[in-house]
Amino acid sequence: MIVRINHVRKARLCNRGAREWFARQGWNWQEFLDNGIDADLLIATEDPYALRAVEAARPVVDSE
Repeated sequence: MIVRINHVRKARLCNRGAREWFARQGWNWQEFLDNGIDADLLIATEDPYALRAVEAARPVVDSE
């Protein structure tokens, strides 16, 4: 699953904070904006905010 900037926004995370967090991880912010990032990389960090973005990217399942 790919996490994109719209998922970061949907999770109500700060864009500036997310950018700074990416820099601390050594990840390219522009590449993320262009292509997204694999959810497994975010999950591996065990960061609660990263996990919120992953949850926001999960497809909604109709419970009917």
